[in-house]
Amino acid sequence: MTVRLVNFVFPADPPVSGAEECYLRVRGGGVSCDEGGVTLGAGAEFSLDTFFNLFSAKYLRAADLSSFTLDFGYTGALTAEVRFCSASGDERLAREVFYSETAATGSIEIAADKYKCREGFFYAVFASHSGGARLTEGGFSADVKPKRVRIGAVVCTYRREAFVRENTARLGEYLGSRPQLASAINVFVVDNGRTLSPDDLPPSVRLIPNDNTGGAGGFTRGLREILEEGGYTHFLFMDDDIALEPAVLERTAALLSVLDGEYAGACVGGAMLMRDRPCVQHELGGRWLGDGLRGNHTDVDISAAAGLLDNESDPPADFGAWWYMCMPVSAAERHGLPLEMLFVKCDDVEYGLRAAEKLLFVNGIGVWHENFDSKFTPVYEYFVKRNELIASARYPRGKGVFANWAKFVRAAARALVEQNYFIIDIISKAYDDFLRGADYVSGLDSVALIKELSAVCPEQRPSDEVGAAFGVDPDRGLEAAWKVKQNVLLQFFTLNSYLLPRACYRKVAVAHMVKPRPIDFFRAESVVHYNPYTRTAYVTRIRKRELFRALNKIVCVFFKMLFRFGRAKRSFRKLR
Repeated sequence: MTVRLVNFVFPADPPVSGAEECYLRVRGGGVSCDEGGVTLGAGAEFSLDTFFNLFSAKYLRAADLSSFTLDFGYTGALTAEVRFCSASGDERLAREVFYSETAATGSIEIAADKYKCREGFFYAVFASHSGGARLTEGGFSADVKPKRVRIGAVVCTYRREAFVRENTARLGEYLGSRPQLASAINVFVVDNGRTLSPDDLPPSVRLIPNDNTGGAGGFTRGLREILEEGGYTHFLFMDDDIALEPAVLERTAALLSVLDGEYAGACVGGAMLMRDRPCVQHELGGRWLGDGLRGNHTDVDISAAAGLLDNESDPPADFGAWWYMCMPVSAAERHGLPLEMLFVKCDDVEYGLRAAEKLLFVNGIGVWHENFDSKFTPVYEYFVKRNELIASARYPRGKGVFANWAKFVRAAARALVEQNYFIIDIISKAYDDFLRGADYVSGLDSVALIKELSAVCPEQRPSDEVGAAFGVDPDRGLEAAWKVKQNVLLQFFTLNSYLLPRACYRKVAVAHMVKPRPIDFFRAESVVHYNPYTRTAYVTRIRKRELFRALNKIVCVFFKMLFRFGRAKRSFRKLR
């Protein structure tokens, strides 16, 4: 049976402005896209060595393919090429001329065996002749025996109504025009804020009102619905604040249907592309280090062939983030449900470590996501630190008491440098709550806890209001701050100016709220912490006595970890 593994996508209106190079590269002449395909003027040429339209060599290994076919619909006269791009160069595999005055189909078959062990991707190039041409559809296909796939897609949301309406409308329209695909994908929206009604969503989308149980609880609620209904082979978790190219779900289902051998039960994860920089990839999979995590394929320019080739490598991966993560239902049946007690942060990491037995990431499967800077809140430091401790207890990888205490020391030192003394209290509570054990953490009211933690954080106000009060322009101040070079020796020997007399200090400085540098706080009496994404700010003042309070916390946490870490670790390891 012929299965279309990659369906070419030619959107006249991409989900994100500025994303055109993720779909198509114009090499010359007049090329225009509309909902019905691509029109080429006389002598025009375009290539599909792009994130959404290439064909990864990983398909050959994951589906054990010996050949594949470029097939397409067209009218007019055109030349079609299939090329293979790798670190060794870009080579032409086949080139044929096609001509028809009426709607016709063309195809080029490629023998694939010798490419199975190579990192790279295949792509098509189309060029029109003097009379012009039109490409109506196309893609890469293979003759395989597909397995049945039925996906339950879960979107967990909390008061992001506009995102959910837009994505479900786009997805509903796409599935509505493809009945066979619609029968293989059901969408569930778990509404943790209870702010949506069925009228906000397409009729095919099921709305599940839910208490605010965080991402961990919301996704788990959706997964429970899938398991109880039965008949699904896979579940898919998607964030609510993404911009979705619906074709991604289609190719996810196609890929799952042909996985074979060691990949037969694989999980398929998606890339996070930056919504504010559509051709930049934030991450594609990640690695757990025992006391923290590291993203794979970070800050990759996917508008360049080098970036797409970077994605073709397979560094070790332990998890895929829940902006887009698809797993077999059998994984939940074998390994249990996600840990709802985590609420937010690190829930996807823990569940990937526990239940993702094989992970697969390919070019062409990904979503655009809001920049994390746009929703930064210091309260999340509690959940990051506490939940990473829980993950470390369950999956230590050689990291234990001292590694996790050292992480506390680094976090406290950073908070001191950045005058964020309240963060030391927040992370201290994270460590204390972890050390109380699994029963205590599972009994916490996370919504009430967020209110409690928010009360110790400085109020974030409009940046122009804060700037006026302190006589600074936050944008200009931030621009000037980034031009100042670090003075590592002077900063080190003065403890970033904590040892200098007050007479050496400047009255006010500006620092990036999310990505500050130590030099931004050097000799600063007060600092405006400015987030240019949200255009909000808060102000801190240096308090040198906090240095001694932080040292006291560091010592106390050391002894608490020394005597209580083992018992806490055992309590979290019992969880399923």
